[in-house]
Amino acid sequence: LDNMLVSLQPTELQREEVVEEWEQIVYREPWSVRKSVFAPREKESDSKAFEVTNETVEKTFEKDWTRCVKQERFMSFLKRCNKKLKADGHSDNDIFKQLKQLLHSNYLMLDSCFTFFACLGSGSAFSMQLNEYTDFLESCMIPDPESAKCKRSDCDTLFITADFQEDKNSKEAKVADGAQALLRHEFLEVLVRI
Repeated sequence: LDNMLVSLQPTELQREEVVEEWEQIVYREPWSVRKSVFAPREKESDSKAFEVTNETVEKTFEKDWTRCVKQERFMSFLKRCNKKLKADGHSDNDIFKQLKQLLHSNYLMLDSCFTFFACLGSGSAFSMQLNEYTDFLESCMIPDPESAKCKRSDCDTLFITADFQEDKNSKEAKVADGAQALLRHEFLEVLVRI
């Protein structure tokens, strides 16, 4: 180290070079959604707007609810669960209305959860695979290893139950394309079953 000599020599910046760099800056007009890649959304989306409208959310919820109640297994599950409440004088219709209202009042949040976790996977953004479903459950701290009916394996069984297609030729079955993944209405079914 003694025979090593370090020499630092300052260099002067030439003023002309700095000016040339500043002249190369291109000024653009501010970003606008109407001039972006999202511009077609205003004409092509269901809401005919850049944002999701309340009307679209209502329509989407009604479609999902209709798909849920069309499934014979889901309805028989609800009827089995309602036996105790029916003894107290509540009809199936009253209980279904209460469940529908509960899901409806939380639908925007549930839809956002579904979309977020569905997009984490390698499959379609319109379906939630088992790994993403498990991530959702863990994030919400739903599985309980000490529970009699809500262990992770029980939750996985609910995934399989909700993913079952009664009609293999239905639109839903074709959208799922044979993949083991939940569509949005099946996700609602799983939450009800949990």
